[in-house]
Amino acid sequence: GAIAVAVILVTVSEFGPAGWVLIGVVLGLAGLLLKRILEESVAAEELNKILAMEQIVSSDVGLSDAFRRIEALAHRLVDWRTFTIFRLQNGQLSLVWSHDGGVDGRGALPAGATERLRRDALGSGQPVIVADAPHDPRLDAPPTDVESIAVIPLRFGDHNVGLLELAHHKRNAYSLKEVGL
Repeated sequence: GAIAVAVILVTVSEFGPAGWVLIGVVLGLAGLLLKRILEESVAAEELNKILAMEQIVSSDVGLSDAFRRIEALAHRLVDWRTFTIFRLQNGQLSLVWSHDGGVDGRGALPAGATERLRRDALGSGQPVIVADAPHDPRLDAPPTDVESIAVIPLRFGDHNVGLLELAHHKRNAYSLKEVGL
């Protein structure tokens, strides 16, 4: 900021209006570049945290402690109200971890509301994102306090090993960036 102010002052005192425009464009582009660099460095730091968490999870920590740590990291990276992990074994999904961050049961998904979404995610191996849950035809029982849902397949190599399901009380809460995280 100080360098930019100094450049602007020198430009105003030494150059004419044509020089002001040229320096303004250069400073604007430099600002956009700096913004991009800062965003990438923050994203790289978050990925480092994810890798560190992966090492902790794969060490000799108990499964419930590992899930608590994953949940805490997920809450730092992506906003959610309901966080659920399912395990896929012999073609059947079984609940292994669930946390409802809603108040007084608000934000919880009704039982079976996302069955079709889970089948689609497991069948395609791709995340299924619902931006407007009350109006989405794929939901059998549309929730009242949930607006966005992300159902993400957990994969080991080419095989599905489970699902991660996130729900949020705001519309369009999950984009491809959040799914990637």
